[in-house]
Amino acid sequence: MLDRTSFFHHATLTNNHPNLPKVQQLMGAVSKQEMLPSLAAKSLAPCFGTVQTEPISVGAGEFLTFDGRGLPNLNPTGLRDILSRPGGALMRLQQLRDQSLDRVHAILKQSGTSAQRAYLDSLAISRTQARSLSDSLLDTLAASPTTAPPARSRRP
Repeated sequence: MLDRTSFFHHATLTNNHPNLPKVQQLMGAVSKQEMLPSLAAKSLAPCFGTVQTEPISVGAGEFLTFDGRGLPNLNPTGLRDILSRPGGALMRLQQLRDQSLDRVHAILKQSGTSAQRAYLDSLAISRTQARSLSDSLLDTLAASPTTAPPARSRRP
């Protein structure tokens, strides 16, 4: 997963830090207040074959926009909770989803169109990818502090 992860680090090159959202929106040069990470994610999604085109902001403290709507900012422990294996009722729901997906797959295998089968295959692939995340990544996220680290002071 780390090989397929992209990080964006850039300077605002403005005289104050609150201008970061304007800089990420390319100073108003794009429609719907789209931000640079969102533009890149939208353009690269077909190349990578990803199911989700929206970027995920983890621990950045800023909210990204995508197609004019705000995206949430996840903290590392929130990401860990999303990616970890569920238990209890959520596990039963996951099993029900798997059984339903398998039944739909059997039906489409016999009488579905190629587009329908391709869409269902993308759902199955995303399920497999999500479950095959590296345990070391989950361990790293589990070891993350539950709150953001204190802000670093600037040197004079």
